Amino acid sequence: MLRVFLEKIPQSKQDMFTALIVFVIAYSVAAFFDINEQWMEIAEEYESFELDEIPFGLAFLAMVFAWFTWRRWSEKEESEKQLKEQIGLTREREKRLSTVQAATITKSKQLTLLREMTEFLMLSDSSAECFSVFSNYLSKLLPNVSGAVFFEKSNNCSLQHCWGGDATVNMPFSSKDCWALRTGKTYDSYAGICSHPCAARSVDQLCVPIKSSDKLHGILTLYRESCFDDALAELYFANRDELLDLLQPACDLLGIALSNIALRERLSDESNRDVLTGLLNRKGFVQAATREMKNALASQEKMSFMMFDIDHFKEVNDQYGHDVGDAVLVYFSDIISNNIRAEDILCRYGGEEFLLIMPNTTINFAYQKSEELRLAVQDALIPAQSGVDISITFSGGLSCFPEEGQTLRELIKTADVALYDAKRMGRNKITAKLISSTQASQGPVL
Repeated sequence: MLRVFLEKIPQSKQDMFTALIVFVIAYSVAAFFDINEQWMEIAEEYESFELDEIPFGLAFLAMVFAWFTWRRWSEKEESEKQLKEQIGLTREREKRLSTVQAATITKSKQLTLLREMTEFLMLSDSSAECFSVFSNYLSKLLPNVSGAVFFEKSNNCSLQHCWGGDATVNMPFSSKDCWALRTGKTYDSYAGICSHPCAARSVDQLCVPIKSSDKLHGILTLYRESCFDDALAELYFANRDELLDLLQPACDLLGIALSNIALRERLSDESNRDVLTGLLNRKGFVQAATREMKNALASQEKMSFMMFDIDHFKEVNDQYGHDVGDAVLVYFSDIISNNIRAEDILCRYGGEEFLLIMPNTTINFAYQKSEELRLAVQDALIPAQSGVDISITFSGGLSCFPEEGQTLRELIKTADVALYDAKRMGRNKITAKLISSTQASQGPVL
């Protein structure tokens, strides 16, 4: 019953109540056995110690008070110790909470940057623009980390963009020199020997392939610089899984964007190409001519057009059939393509009519080159069915930008008029307004 009663009151009151009970019991025992009288007798024998001045009850009460005071002091120290531990635990929780909040804010910022990067990647018009957007956002996602993006083509990798203070090798390297490209998986040079020669000095690097479902496009490489402090090293390289959780989606987004651009370019190229000859069609010609005119205007250079068609092509179709006529068109296209400059652009405008764009070319040079083409076609024999060889010629008309027109329509019209003059003069000729008929018959004026 006493124990139950004590458990219901506070510790401090328990101690006081215990001290009071002990004192009452002790004092009662002392009174019963007349200990106080015995104490006085002992005090008379040892008067030098002045023990008679200290009654037993008072001495005992002093002992109880000392014990009670010591107990309270010990309890206070224990309470202070527990309070300090509690404060330490609270601060540790606050620190962990602060770390979690900072990580949450960082993750939120990273997700925001990834969403922005996705939008800009999907709106990019070229692979170069994709790499530029990707590099820009990677440098924001991983500050204080050096990196580089390499583009893989024909088993060779070339540097597209790099950022950070770490030096990189910008010369192309073979795809076989990179373990990440060879395996198609993320490779950490810290965990193994990496032969990828993209670091000018020995640094830890993490290589992540950039790929889509259909192909491997390139590689992202991150470098841990020697000036990294421990916090950055722990954040960006020691915790490899979290780093890859950020990098892999970013690389996948770039891979998808590059695949979309490749598909778009392929479809655009197919829509701009003539199915029979493989040359640019009229739509492709308009785009190419518009682009070259802008370049010529910016560089203040001249540019020439030649519109030409095969003489009496209808007779070839009527005599040998359309299959042979198609073969003649292909053979004719090959002759022209093999005798023009790399920068010249050949187009099939329609039927047996063709257009040739000659950038950075005066009208006199264009005339000279056109004559060379005319003679090459005139001297060629095109094999047809039953061992019969066909000989063909073509007539052409020239126009020059900017003298004979500031728009594509004006230039085509001028070249078409010159082509009509060549046909009127007997065909198998090249004519131009800026070159007189006498000069045309005698040769180019240089």
